[in-house]
Amino acid sequence: MSGNGIYMVVLYISFLLAVVVGRVFAEEHQRRADQVILCSRNGKRQLYYAKIMAGILFAVFAVTVMLCIVVVLTLFLYGAEGFSAALQLVAGWYSYPLSVGEVLLIMLFISVLVVVLTSILIMVVSEKFCSSVAAMAVVMAVIAGSRLIVIPRGFPVLSQIWNFLPLNLLKLDQGFLDVRLVSVFGRRFTSWQFAPVLYLILGVVLVLLGRRVYCRYQVQGR
Repeated sequence: MSGNGIYMVVLYISFLLAVVVGRVFAEEHQRRADQVILCSRNGKRQLYYAKIMAGILFAVFAVTVMLCIVVVLTLFLYGAEGFSAALQLVAGWYSYPLSVGEVLLIMLFISVLVVVLTSILIMVVSEKFCSSVAAMAVVMAVIAGSRLIVIPRGFPVLSQIWNFLPLNLLKLDQGFLDVRLVSVFGRRFTSWQFAPVLYLILGVVLVLLGRRVYCRYQVQGR
């Protein structure tokens, strides 16, 4: 299974999440059910985390099923003989000792984190604007930007940051195999080592921001 295959799976899952997960919070406002929640026993904070978890679980389930189907089909058609081959046979410029199979496993793990982060972003945006259409527009803008915009290496800092955009990182020849290291407290990490931590931190920040928006809206609601 090529890195491009994983990229396309995550791309399609992003569209699916924009349609499905974007409605988790938006329908609450569109159906005028937001004020009823003020009378619930557990309160809005517990409901917020329940909805966030539901969106995350759906994202994980969707991407896991899709990736499993693609991986199984790939193994059935082409076999697994090349999984132990050195990555340098495909990308001779990359010096880190990885096999093709290790790259596949790392990219599968990162792809799950990417869809989780995407799911959280969609839900927070839909809550902020009380609309699933707004969340879909954001997803479309991010996807279009990652596919159409290429920042040249002549802008080293900006181009490296751009490569950490989740969809860009899943491009094997762009973000994942970026040879530039990230320095954190004197230690240096590759892009695929640093990205999971970055996405987890961003996910937590988005969840907290979303909770603030959700709770404040309920107080100031109709």
